Amino acid sequence: MHPTQPASMPRRRLLSCLLPMGLMTLWPSWASAQDAGAAGVEFSALLQAAMLPPKASTPPTWTQFNLPGIRWKSAAPVEAPRAFLPIGRLYREGSLVLLDGGQPAYVDGRKRPGVWALRLHGSAQGVVEWQLSMAQMAEEPGPSVEDLEKAGFKLKARCEPDGISSGAKVWMLGLPDRSPMVLTDEWSAGSAGAMRMITVPYTRSRVAEAKCF
Repeated sequence: MHPTQPASMPRRRLLSCLLPMGLMTLWPSWASAQDAGAAGVEFSALLQAAMLPPKASTPPTWTQFNLPGIRWKSAAPVEAPRAFLPIGRLYREGSLVLLDGGQPAYVDGRKRPGVWALRLHGSAQGVVEWQLSMAQMAEEPGPSVEDLEKAGFKLKARCEPDGISSGAKVWMLGLPDRSPMVLTDEWSAGSAGAMRMITVPYTRSRVAEAKCF
């Protein structure tokens, strides 16, 4: 369950209601093109930086995500609001231009690179989950998870989505000398616009909760 999702609302219904009002829970009001790093961050590079060595017993460090091109709202993780506490007591938010094969993963109608919001959740020991999200008033934004094979990733779908205008697909990602990583790719599209959210959990309980729909 996404930390901003009310317990009584089914996930499918939540995604269909995200546009436009609910987008503020995914897309921080401070995130803008001016906030994001001009150089951008390659999608495959972000995922590679987030992966752990084989048989790692500790989560990723907060500094593991300090990649050039990410503009952080705070210099370090801060106390999380109550809605995020089920995931971790600390969080950190940033914004970035996401690249796919060297090009912006999304360009708006004015030919401006789309800016994505990055949110890390965790504790003093490290990051236990992170989310990459984008909302805009056009088609569903990239990048394609399938294209990660071109960057050397091994992909395996854990399940298949059953939605059309909204849904989620869960992937297992692998790289040589790295532990496999679970990624949930969620999307929703409608007359008001589209959204995309990618979630990567590290704890066993959160990984077990990753489902297609």
